[in-house]
Amino acid sequence: MLLPSHIAHGLRWSVVRQLILAVVGTAAVLAIARLLTPAQVGELNMATIVYSGLLLLVQAPLRDAVIFFQADEAETSSAIFALLVGAAVAAVGLVWASAEPLATYYNFPQAAGLTRGMALVFVGQAAAVVPAALLLKRFLFKQHELWQVAAETVFTIVLIPLLWAGWGAWGVIVAYGASSAVWMMATWWASGFRPQWPTRTAVRRVLRFMRPLLGTQLLTYLIRNLDNAAVGRLGATALGHYSFAEGQSGFVVAGVSLSISQVALPSLAAVQHHPATFREQWLGLVRLTAALTIPAHLGMWVLADLVVWLFFGGQWLAAVPILRAYLTFRLLQAVLVVGDVALSAVGQPAVRWRYDVLLVPLFAGAVGAAVWLGRDVATIGWVLAAVRGLVGLAYLRAVLRVVGVAPRALWGQLWSSVLAAVAMACLVGWLYGWLAPLAWPSWAGQAGALVGLAALGLGSYTALLWALDPSAAQAVWSAVRGIFKINSADS
Repeated sequence: MLLPSHIAHGLRWSVVRQLILAVVGTAAVLAIARLLTPAQVGELNMATIVYSGLLLLVQAPLRDAVIFFQADEAETSSAIFALLVGAAVAAVGLVWASAEPLATYYNFPQAAGLTRGMALVFVGQAAAVVPAALLLKRFLFKQHELWQVAAETVFTIVLIPLLWAGWGAWGVIVAYGASSAVWMMATWWASGFRPQWPTRTAVRRVLRFMRPLLGTQLLTYLIRNLDNAAVGRLGATALGHYSFAEGQSGFVVAGVSLSISQVALPSLAAVQHHPATFREQWLGLVRLTAALTIPAHLGMWVLADLVVWLFFGGQWLAAVPILRAYLTFRLLQAVLVVGDVALSAVGQPAVRWRYDVLLVPLFAGAVGAAVWLGRDVATIGWVLAAVRGLVGLAYLRAVLRVVGVAPRALWGQLWSSVLAAVAMACLVGWLYGWLAPLAWPSWAGQAGALVGLAALGLGSYTALLWALDPSAAQAVWSAVRGIFKINSADS
């Protein structure tokens, strides 16, 4: 069997969450795209840059620390929570003081208030990090996923009427706040977490583990937002198009790769001292990730302009070249996310730190050169996607060395999915160009063309995968079937 039962159980509930959020989340995205202008989205993005950075700095390092330390759960979790409280208080104070100067620098008058609003949202999200990680550590995936669904549903329910009533970007902030409050209260209740007074020994032990992860997350934050900060100088509309494309390009990574990695971390950490089992589980997860994400990214790449036109409207068509640039990078990132989990599970997050140190000056140089040369936003997107991809390949090689997997063995898990997906994309792209549905006068006809092309892509990819490598296709099918198999553990 490709996946252990507890991983299949966790992924099953991740799939349930993703299916529900496919409706709930899509409604929220469509509301934002249809009821906010690109300039408003740009101002909102400037406010969320700080929020996303704060969350990035605490979420993964603290979650991974909770899961990594298998013994002394109460003591370790309390130490982690104490560190979280101190960091959150300092961070919110810093954001509150710097919000006005940032808004003045970018000439976004609304950004100061929005930034301070998102700082308050961060408090609720940060307070949920430790109890949510405990749910994952205890393999309580059902509770974790269903409460996430509840929080995201609250976000959409609050968001849509506020946007319809003309609240603009503030409607998004209030909806984030409501969702954050639900998630915080739910995780504390479900986990039963009650922090104790931390010991110095536990704090030092946690800090030793977290230092490289914190450094990595800080560099990741810089990498993610240097481009937004630079593009922001080109105006709110340019930033709106850029942030829209970058955000929408990540929906497959968020829906598939991050879901798999979230479930995989506690499982891999539990077998960290059994290298053969570790490698087998990790390769199985990589194969499953690739089989699901590669065709999705290539299909979206080919049909990007039709999808944007149908779902988000003509005001976002200028974002399509940027969207395609980042979809190209996401092909690799989908696998790198599973590599990140492997490093955390074996207690070697410093590997990621070294490659992020290399990436930051390259990334900053590329951003600065592109903006200084007066390049358009699409060119900036392609340059930055290329830089990320090249460093990502080097990082993947380092992950393989840590895990003890040869590149040939990894390619053995990926080649059939890659070839099948490329052939599928060529077929769908050729037919799409021949049909030219964007020129059709009927929206219903265009939507029908999208559904037909997507069905053709899915069918042709599945057939090609079975034809190229039946054993790999069978392994992926067994994993998917195992995920959807219902048993008494789910009740």
